[in-house]
Amino acid sequence: MNKPAIEKKTNGFLSRLKEYKEFISILIFFAGGAFWIYGFFATKSQVIDIQDATTSQVKKLTCALEQNVKMLRGKMEFQYFTDLLDENKQEIRDIRRHIRKSNKNGTDTGDSEDKLFELNEQRNELKAERDKFKKTMETALNLLTTQDCSK
Repeated sequence: MNKPAIEKKTNGFLSRLKEYKEFISILIFFAGGAFWIYGFFATKSQVIDIQDATTSQVKKLTCALEQNVKMLRGKMEFQYFTDLLDENKQEIRDIRRHIRKSNKNGTDTGDSEDKLFELNEQRNELKAERDKFKKTMETALNLLTTQDCSK
């Protein structure tokens, strides 16, 4: 084929396209709109993926929050029982001093010895409670540091 024949065919094709230029413009406009809608709005599978990811993240955050609350509660309770133990120790010291003083004076120490026995029992109970909260605190901290909530 020679060059003038190609130009003639091209000019003929372009002249045919000129007749339909409004129709082609409208077609391109709506096709572009369809592609924009498809790109802008998520598909059902994309929504499901986002829901799954969000649910997973919420579970992880809830677990981490619960462990933080347990750890802080354990820490507060541990400190509370430590303070009670300190008060108990001071009372035991005071009773022992009183018993020693009574023994030197030769007075009866029966009530004081009963009180000392009660304070020692109370001390053992306080230690058990304190250890329980210490374990709770350590367990929560372990879960947070080993990232068990991330699983």
